[in-house]
Amino acid sequence: MTPELQQYGYLTLAHKVVDNRGNPLLAVEEIIQNSQGMYAGIASGSGSGATHKIPPYWVNRGVFMKLLQDRLLLATQGKDIIHWGHQLDRVTSEQTKKTLHFKNGQIFENVDLLVGADGIRSKVRALLFDDHKAAHVGANIIYGTIPGQTKIITENKFNIICSQYFTTVSCCYKNFDETLTTWWAIVYPDEGKPGNQEEVRAFWESQANVRALAHALVNKEDGDTYSKQLVDQTTEFKYAGFFLERDPLTLQRWGIDNAVLIGDAIHGIQPWAGVGASLAAEDGYVLAVLVKQYGFDQLPLAFEAFQRDRTNRILYFRQLTRNNTPQGILPADLRRPIEDVVREYGDQRPLAACPAWQEMLDKRMAKDPQASEQSEEKDLTNQ
Repeated sequence: MTPELQQYGYLTLAHKVVDNRGNPLLAVEEIIQNSQGMYAGIASGSGSGATHKIPPYWVNRGVFMKLLQDRLLLATQGKDIIHWGHQLDRVTSEQTKKTLHFKNGQIFENVDLLVGADGIRSKVRALLFDDHKAAHVGANIIYGTIPGQTKIITENKFNIICSQYFTTVSCCYKNFDETLTTWWAIVYPDEGKPGNQEEVRAFWESQANVRALAHALVNKEDGDTYSKQLVDQTTEFKYAGFFLERDPLTLQRWGIDNAVLIGDAIHGIQPWAGVGASLAAEDGYVLAVLVKQYGFDQLPLAFEAFQRDRTNRILYFRQLTRNNTPQGILPADLRRPIEDVVREYGDQRPLAACPAWQEMLDKRMAKDPQASEQSEEKDLTNQ
């Protein structure tokens, strides 16, 4: 995908962290840089043993999904892909085929493979698998877009604005016509809102006027802050909602007959490690490879392999994301030592880039330098 990323991606080299007045927070930048040094170029291994450096790009999600869909076509063995932008109402089955009924009256018959890539509130999951609901995790988000690159956005950096009440993040991405768009989001904890999950859900779902909600949040601060400037320049207020999490172990089988789920429909992950969309993209790629390998006449085997191959990796990143959750959002007892996470799920990323792992090694060294060196040697041998 590197050529496509170079064409449609916006190169991001580092993070820029400031307070709401624009003063740099160098200590925070250093922590992020040290803990996520892999952004300087992620090593991607291939089946042949070759390693590729993938530069860090920010990509418009719609553009990225179109690129993935084009790649998915390569694994369909000549079959058509139906992608819909309207609501699924029900699914009926006849032998090995499915018929999809949509709320706008449209009907698709003789569907060979149904992939529920429809997000955290997956209708496919609700209709064909179970009615398990995702859980609210104590934080909310609003976001919008601005044409072009704004003056307060540092070029080639992911921008973070820290405030007493919320955090604003922003970056640029390219559109298909290669024009730039600035994207921003405000992450806002439940603090000060009703504690009951249903009441919080009702509060956020009632905010039909995203513009008004955004202005109400940034106006909690005095003066002309960076967050206010972003909101004032916004031409399209996109969304207001709350963060949800879904435990992948609540679903016993990720694929049944000729229907399968991927992404947030199985494993909605909190945003604090920035891996949710990446894991969903991996799901789509792995599923396509396995469908091509097993063929449409052995879809259940492809689904079993998909679930088997993906479970530990997803559980690993789910826990790492929980460990990264800002204080006051997630109960402390849901965090686990990175050493335990690796022991249970395996090493799913380069541990040298994980500050929690390094902290654990430092503590070991302080207690018993010789034992720590031997243990670290063993860990590296097993990688």
